[in-house]
Amino acid sequence: MTKSYKFNNIIHMNKLCPYCKKELPIKLFNKHSRKLGGLDIYCKPCRKIQRSLHSDHNKEFTKRWRQRNPVKTREHSKQWRLSDRERYNKYQREWRKRTGYKPSTKPRKRNKANDKLYRQTHKEQIRHNKKMRKIMLKNSTGKFTLKDWWEKCNYHGWKCFYCKEKLTKETVTTDHKIPISKNGTNHLSNVVPCCSSCNSKKKDKKVNEFLGPAGTPTLS
Repeated sequence: MTKSYKFNNIIHMNKLCPYCKKELPIKLFNKHSRKLGGLDIYCKPCRKIQRSLHSDHNKEFTKRWRQRNPVKTREHSKQWRLSDRERYNKYQREWRKRTGYKPSTKPRKRNKANDKLYRQTHKEQIRHNKKMRKIMLKNSTGKFTLKDWWEKCNYHGWKCFYCKEKLTKETVTTDHKIPISKNGTNHLSNVVPCCSSCNSKKKDKKVNEFLGPAGTPTLS
């Protein structure tokens, strides 16, 4: 521990803290190589108060920044968890011990009424999700949202890509121009609206094989 310090060729045993306005012994000041005399400006108790005030200000600033940048916040948190897993696990253990949190072992009770209402009001979304899952299980690449699919149907005028029959949200089906069984993708560029009749007749054929030279659907 430093007992004295030299400043202007004078050896000092005490130092004045500008925060508490007291002249204190050198041992109450932290070392600081970039400050005059190699000591911190503030004494240890005052420096602790300064850090506390600065920390409170930073917490409020950080909170506002996270509210304005939720995507960056989630990405930063994810990177931190992956880069320092031990520290993250230690933090979680301390938090559970401090708050007394105990994870519930009971299964969550589902609200059957809400589930039923959701199924009734989101039929197209549920059907779309089932299709995406079925395609995913076949190890095909690419996916699209229900909104993208409705825009694709609007682009084709809500008509079957093959026979030009008029379609609705209830009658439209998705068809892959290059079938998934023949290494086709599930990207939106490979998907077209189709009636159920043409979808059944096409099976695993490509577009040119199904339409034939005349450009009309073939029955074989």
